[in-house]
Amino acid sequence: MSESKTAAKKKQQKTSKTQKPGIKKGRRKINAVETTIHIRRKVRNITNHKRTPRAVKVIRFRARRLFNIPMVKLDTSLNKALWVRGIKRPPHRVRVRFQLKRLKGKGGQPCVVCSHVPITSFKNLQTKKTFSNNGIQL
Repeated sequence: MSESKTAAKKKQQKTSKTQKPGIKKGRRKINAVETTIHIRRKVRNITNHKRTPRAVKVIRFRARRLFNIPMVKLDTSLNKALWVRGIKRPPHRVRVRFQLKRLKGKGGQPCVVCSHVPITSFKNLQTKKTFSNNGIQL
């Protein structure tokens, strides 16, 4: 009997004061992230004719790392923003919005869509995250 009482006390101590025992707190999933990517750092020591393709790879890598999903699609606006100055000189920084979507043609498979966010200045910008909790966006 004494062992069961001590186990019950330990279980009661583990639950937080704000959380009721027996109710699990739902984990919010990231729905979209808007962030600035500093491309110049990533392509600094790369051959001239490989710089913009490397910038595309950097953006794809960042999306995979954020959402842990292998399928990444670049929007045409982002592609044009990266290639506007040619293969040798990609922009130094770019503001990108990563959104988690489901593809219609591939059986509802999750995909990360990267789109360009046009801005005038990169000063004092921070990463913005949009969460979804059981279908409700916060």
